[in-house]
Amino acid sequence: MNFVFNSLRKGLVFDCSLRLKSTTRGVSLAADSDMEAGGVASWPAAAGGVITKQGGAAQGTQCLRVAWGGSANPYAYQLNKFIPSQPIRCTGWARSDGVAVPHVLLYYTAWTGTTSTQWQRIDAYYANPPGSTFALRSVINAPGYCEFDDVTLWEATQNLIDRVGGLNVRAYYSPVYDGYTSFNGIGYAYTRNGNFNPAGTKTIAFNMNPSAIGTTSVMVYMAETVLAPNDGIAIGTSGSKILASTRPSLLGSLGSTPTLSNGTWYRVVVEKGTSVVNKIWIDGVDYSTPAWTAYGLANSLTMFGASYSGGVTLKHTGLLSDVKVWNRSLSADEIAADFAFHGK
Repeated sequence: MNFVFNSLRKGLVFDCSLRLKSTTRGVSLAADSDMEAGGVASWPAAAGGVITKQGGAAQGTQCLRVAWGGSANPYAYQLNKFIPSQPIRCTGWARSDGVAVPHVLLYYTAWTGTTSTQWQRIDAYYANPPGSTFALRSVINAPGYCEFDDVTLWEATQNLIDRVGGLNVRAYYSPVYDGYTSFNGIGYAYTRNGNFNPAGTKTIAFNMNPSAIGTTSVMVYMAETVLAPNDGIAIGTSGSKILASTRPSLLGSLGSTPTLSNGTWYRVVVEKGTSVVNKIWIDGVDYSTPAWTAYGLANSLTMFGASYSGGVTLKHTGLLSDVKVWNRSLSADEIAADFAFHGK
């Protein structure tokens, strides 16, 4: 087995974990993001809000409650936590008492929840905030409250580094959550290929965890040159299936591949030849795939979480990690070893 693992280094031209450099979950621009500190000193009240820590957290042991105190729409806030006019994003959790509506403000309202008493995933983004106030608000004008937990505030533009080629991969509006790059249908990551050429035989592998099954999106996109003839690959989802094609405009379901589920991790490996898709493996299982002909793969780009066709399109919603690219085919033993290392 060690021999097989060592052989996986041969022909490896791209190896990027899609973890942000020097950033891990819990490192936030806001104080007491995980709500585990004693007291609420980091979260002063406004609009008459009553701010307390409560049990029943989404993560850890405590959450922050923002309750009505006699005035409409109370909130807890922090000042000067991000730079005005620079993209900012917040991820976390919120829930209602059944009446109040949770809001996240990145100066202006950037995310609105529902009156559900279940924990709801926060994913708030503001491209050009005119100010720097970060606030958690309960929209209500009667007794009631909302609760917030694990609200992590991110600079929305970060760099990632390829461990093999040293390529600088720029991630737009796609921060780490739980150690993986989170794509929310807005952000994407890319690198100009430079000395990395996706043409010819390549094997592409990555972990994925979708959260918007039913939409067509692209997770990995590679194109060789700006002008035809082009030789590249697009790997994504359509309906509830994983697909792989050399022609993004023909994205369609692969009937033989398993049906995907939201919130589930998969290890995907795709082998492409020159302008054709040869094979696809999902969680170490070999599935056949049609050999579509390359067509119009514009711009010399490698992208994650989106495709490119006259602009960024087919953006993905979900998590990606552990992307690797080889300039050769992999043996059955190597596919099994890759899944053993990176898979479930």
